[in-house]
Amino acid sequence: GRRRAVQLPRQRRSSGPTTQALRTQPAPAGMSLNDVAKHRVFASVTAQGDLVRHYVPSHELSGVGGADRPEAKIVNALATSAPPQRLHIYGEAGAGKTSLILRALADIARRETLQRPVHPMFVNTGDAPSQLTDPQHFMQMLLGLIQVNGSAFATVDPVALRDATAEQTTYTPTTVAHQAGITTPFFSYQPTLSQAFATHTIGVDPARVRNDFQDVLRAVTKDYRAVIVIDDTDHFAASGPDGKLDVEAISNLYHHGVRTLADFDELDVIVAIQPHFQQVEPVTDVERRYNFEAVHVATLAADKDELTLSLVLGRRLRNANITATVDDLIHPQALAELQGVYFTASHDFRRVLECADEAARLAADDGANQITPRHVQHVLEQR
Repeated sequence: GRRRAVQLPRQRRSSGPTTQALRTQPAPAGMSLNDVAKHRVFASVTAQGDLVRHYVPSHELSGVGGADRPEAKIVNALATSAPPQRLHIYGEAGAGKTSLILRALADIARRETLQRPVHPMFVNTGDAPSQLTDPQHFMQMLLGLIQVNGSAFATVDPVALRDATAEQTTYTPTTVAHQAGITTPFFSYQPTLSQAFATHTIGVDPARVRNDFQDVLRAVTKDYRAVIVIDDTDHFAASGPDGKLDVEAISNLYHHGVRTLADFDELDVIVAIQPHFQQVEPVTDVERRYNFEAVHVATLAADKDELTLSLVLGRRLRNANITATVDDLIHPQALAELQGVYFTASHDFRRVLECADEAARLAADDGANQITPRHVQHVLEQR
C-alpha cells in the first residue's frame, strides 16, 4: 500500500548562516529523490551479484594501492601462488568481508591465463553449530552441500561473478559449458560425483568420510582450483551470552572445521572473521600453525575531511541508472551524519546503508528534494 507520510517538525525561518546552509537546492528535472526511495537504491543487499556490482575498490575507498590492496592479496594468493593458500579476511560485522571476497573472485574469473579456473564453495556454518562437533560431521556437511548443489563443488558461477563487474570480457573458461535454458553451469567432474552420490558411495560411512572428501577434491582439482570460503562467522559474535562472542562455537569451528580443511594440501581456505575473534585461542593457534595470511577489508579514512561515503552511495546511484549525484540528493551535513554512523557503528556499512535507505524514504514522503540532517536525525532517533 501507499506509505504514510511522516510529519517532521518544519525548520524555523531565519536569516542566520546556519539555516541558510541547511536549505536544500531543487533536484534537477527527472532526478527525483522519489526514484531512490521507490527502488530502495541505498538499501543493503545480500545477492552475490549485487554485492559485486556495488563494490567500491579499496584504492578508491581508502587510498591503499598496489599489492597492498586487499583485493590484490586475495587475487595473488589464488591466481598466481601455488596451493594451498590460507587467508583470514578481517573486518567488523557489516564491513564488507563477503563483498571483498566476491569481488576478488570476480577479478580472478576475468583472467584468461589461469591454468585452472578457481572454483569457490561458500560454506555457511552459523546456522549449523551441531555440524561442528567433530571433523566427520563437518565433512559430511560439506559433502551434503555438494550433493544438494547438483554435484558441483562451486556454489557460485565464476562467469556470473565476472559479468557482475563493470569491466566486461568475452572470455569463458573452456571447461565450463552454459547450456541453453540452464542457469547453473556444468562442470567436467559432475557426472563422476553424481554417480558416486547416486550409488551412496560418498559420505555415508563416518569412518570413510575423510577419504570420501579427499576423493571429491581429487576429482575437482584435476581441472579446477578448489577454494572453500567460510564467510558467515559474524553469527558467532552475537550468539553467545549477552550477545558476546560464542567462544564454544568459534572453538569448534576452528578445532573441527578450519583445522580439518587446512590439512588438505589440494585445498585453498578463506575464512572471514571479526578482529576480536583473535581472543579465542584456537583461532590464533590455527592461524599460526597453518600460516594464515591476514587480509583486512578497506575502511573509510578517519583522518580525512572528505566524505568518502559518497563513493559508496554514488556507485549505487549509477548502478540504478539514476543520473543525479550524491550532492544533488543528499545535503552535505546529512551525508556527514551518515558517515558518522559508520564510525560509531564499528565500520558497519550495512547499518549505514539501512539508515540512508530509511532517510531517503522519509525525505520522499516528506516531499523533500534532498535528504537533510533532520531526516537522518529522525531515523537515528528511532533506532
